[in-house]
Amino acid sequence: MPSNVGAPVPVRQATRLINHFQLYAGSAAMRAAGRHFDSGALLVLLLRNALRPTPGGRCSISSLAASLRRPRESIRRASITLAAQGLCQADEDGLRLPDGFAGLPAMIAMRDDVLALLRQMLDGFVHGGLTFPRAGVVPGDDALLAAALDVYLSVYELSEAPLVTPMGLYVVGAISVLNAAAITHYPELGHRYGFAHTIPPDDIRRPASLQAVAEIDGFPYPTIWRHATAARLAGALRRVPDGYLLGTRFMDDPRTNAASVVKVQHVRRILSDLMAGHYRSAETGKG
Repeated sequence: MPSNVGAPVPVRQATRLINHFQLYAGSAAMRAAGRHFDSGALLVLLLRNALRPTPGGRCSISSLAASLRRPRESIRRASITLAAQGLCQADEDGLRLPDGFAGLPAMIAMRDDVLALLRQMLDGFVHGGLTFPRAGVVPGDDALLAAALDVYLSVYELSEAPLVTPMGLYVVGAISVLNAAAITHYPELGHRYGFAHTIPPDDIRRPASLQAVAEIDGFPYPTIWRHATAARLAGALRRVPDGYLLGTRFMDDPRTNAASVVKVQHVRRILSDLMAGHYRSAETGKG
């Protein structure tokens, strides 16, 4: 990747790309785990721990729940769901993926989808002007996957929308990604409306129907409607004739903008570490 440290950071476009990656990487995890938030999140975290060159510490249910900022009981139930699918097992240290997990069809599909999404995001960064130090190594797939999972897991710590339920965050996030679809993967528009001060007008943002949101992961329409209504009443969304747009205050709000900067900086650190060869394979100890 080119390096241009002094250039202004296209934080708005970078945030769009990250949000797109996180939405669809989460979808890949839920497809593998049975279309359930906690099971998908737990599967991602267990896979991330399995990719560490050395054991990442005790993976108790309590520690996993703390990492995901979810109730312990929710993660306990998620572990039972994964175990029933052969995607999780318990030992004396806590929870882990089963032996031979890399060859399971569900894990292969998730891995392929997440890697494709990561490469799409990296291409978007290059075309959008977001720069990194030049690669010191050519990262292997395990290193790429570990970095991708770190980018995804940051959604549990760094979110612009102060909503308390996973489904509420999902609905707002999905609508924001669908709103930006005409900009995110079009470099000219992405650059034009890529910075904190360049707010895209409504006429190039695509209103998202709740049916389109429901179709992303097959959630029931009434569930999406209920959470969209709650988000609208909280000011996170606004209703327009053809669907929903992200609320105006999230498009140009100092707190939201600051949260976006923190998110982009965090992802840049992950990807800079990847390019510097700091991610190592659990199997080979190589990037």
